[in-house]
Amino acid sequence: MKGAIMQTTTFYSYHALSQQAFWPGIMRYIIIGIGITLIAGYFIVRLRDRNLTKYRDLLIIIELIVLLTIGIQARDVQANRSALKNSQAVTTLLTSIAKNEHLKPSQVYASDKSVYSGLLIQLKRDRKQTYVITVDPNGKSYQLNHTHLVSDHVTYIED
Repeated sequence: MKGAIMQTTTFYSYHALSQQAFWPGIMRYIIIGIGITLIAGYFIVRLRDRNLTKYRDLLIIIELIVLLTIGIQARDVQANRSALKNSQAVTTLLTSIAKNEHLKPSQVYASDKSVYSGLLIQLKRDRKQTYVITVDPNGKSYQLNHTHLVSDHVTYIED
């Protein structure tokens, strides 16, 4: 196959999926909370000051821009929480597969950070033990079907 693009299949270890950044998320919440409190307090104090009429409109515009920025950060926090929840679902699935296959969770790898039908699972870093997963619509059960990788290039992410 001349000119074919070499695709790499990436598999994530149990450890890589379970070690999501927890403290940065907490710090982000704390900083956003402090920022909102400070801005609201400053905004209330400055609007009550009758001597500051010359720059009042400029102050309101700046504070609205800061609040918009905080709103964007809050949206990013929600996206991070969603990604963390998906990673936790995959680690639960990997633990279940490891238990059923009589392996340690560290010997089971997933090709993505969220659970869905079509997710690739590999046992013991062995290309011959690669499976595609089918998840029932409720997400309460799964089925492993043996499959073969097209690409020879496989990357494993441990941390």
